[in-house]
Amino acid sequence: MNSIALHIIDLVNNSIRAKATRIHIALTRDTQSGSLELRIRDNGTGMTEEVRKQALDPFFTTRKSRKLGFGLPFIKMSAEQTGGFLILDSQAGKGCNLSVHFHTGSIDMLPMGDL
Repeated sequence: MNSIALHIIDLVNNSIRAKATRIHIALTRDTQSGSLELRIRDNGTGMTEEVRKQALDPFFTTRKSRKLGFGLPFIKMSAEQTGGFLILDSQAGKGCNLSVHFHTGSIDMLPMGDL
C-alpha cells in the first residue's frame, strides 16, 4: 500500500467483514514529537486469542476466498519502517482495538493519501 488512506480502507473493510456496526477512526499527529497515531476501534466479532496471535502473519487469514492476509502485516511493516510499532487488542465477541504509531520524520513515512 502506498498511503495511510489505503491502509485505513483495508482495515475498515476488515471491521465490516467482522460485522462491526460502529467503527471509530482517529488520527493524531504530534508535530513536536514527530509522531502520527492511527487508532481504529470497532464492535465487531473480535478475535480469539489464537487468531489474534496469528493475525500479524501474512500467511494466515480466516477468509475462505484467499489464503493470504496482508492488511495487518503490511501496516505493521509500514509503521516499523519508520521506527514505529503496532498494538492489536481484541477479544472474541468484544471487537477490536488497533493502534499504529509512525515516526513522521522518517524517509520511509507513507503519505497520508486521499483522506
